[in-house]
Parts: sequence; structure tokens; C-alpha cells
Amino acid sequence: MRVNYAIDFVSDMKRSVSFYKDVLGLPLRIESPRWIEFATTGATLALHATEEPASGDDGFERAMWR
Repeated sequence: MRVNYAIDFVSDMKRSVSFYKDVLGLPLRIESPRWIEFATTGATLALHATEEPASGDDGFERAMWR
């Protein structure tokens, strides 16, 4: 199995972008207020802004996107 695309639903876009960009060093590929993609080798990592914080008890449907 190979992962080609991953989306992380985040409640704090600014903090999340800072982590992936500044801490991990991933370059931005696409940037908008609610959607960010990073230029990675072999796969795409995207952040999608959500209003609700992840509680860890989101059920099966939400767990599929993590």
C-alpha cells in the first residue's frame, strides 16, 4: 500500500502551518485561508481548516481522514 495524499483537519491553521513549514521544513505548494498543501516527495500533505477541535472521539468517518 502506498499513500499518495493525506489531509489533516486542523482547528488552528496558523499553528499547524508553522509546525509543518518551520519545524519540519516542508515548503508550501498551495496556500489559501482554509487549505494548504505542502510540496513533499512522493505524496501530497494538505491541511484543511475546521471549526471544531479534534477530540479523539470523532467516530469512524473522521478517523478515516487521519
